[in-house]
Amino acid sequence: MCGIHGISWPDRSNIIKMIRLSESRGPDGEDYYLDEQVAFGHNLLSITDSPKLSGQPYKVNDSHILCYNGEIYNYKELKKEIERNHNYKFRTSCDTEVLAYGLFFEGVEFIKKIDGMYALSWYDKKALTITLARDSAGAKPLYYSHSKGSNFCFSSSIKSLLSLGLDRKLDLRAFYFYKSFGYVAGPDTLINSIKKLVPG
Repeated sequence: MCGIHGISWPDRSNIIKMIRLSESRGPDGEDYYLDEQVAFGHNLLSITDSPKLSGQPYKVNDSHILCYNGEIYNYKELKKEIERNHNYKFRTSCDTEVLAYGLFFEGVEFIKKIDGMYALSWYDKKALTITLARDSAGAKPLYYSHSKGSNFCFSSSIKSLLSLGLDRKLDLRAFYFYKSFGYVAGPDTLINSIKKLVPG
């Protein structure tokens, strides 16, 4: 269990606050990325490699940034495929590097090859785009909000999003749905200003 966070404006203090509020999601490390446009953060639970090697946000050629929470079950097979097709020599044994370079070489279509549970963000610095994705079962949470004017933010944790000063107004329709069925159907949450990325 890791935590990923992002905001579409450069704000070191807010991204650090989001990371700290989700520290229970990743006891092995934390870090952030900041440029003139965005800020991303990550809480790390290291599974297949050392925290030093598998740390995130993960940078590719200083042009793309990956923040990822989850586990790619078929990463060893994908690793061999990338080595064969793109002549890339991997430096780690972690699935993070496989995911990052799969996306870098093949674009977001690479996500269709993944077998696993995940929530991810992929930032293209040149195109100024952020792609969010979740596994088809929805095993890993990912929430987002557009409610701060034209700004966009996302996180594995609602608590981290609320630290940005979002409106905490109750979504009454979602609340009645919860009372009737015991859960809230996506993309809604109990908070009007926050949505969840639907599985798949």
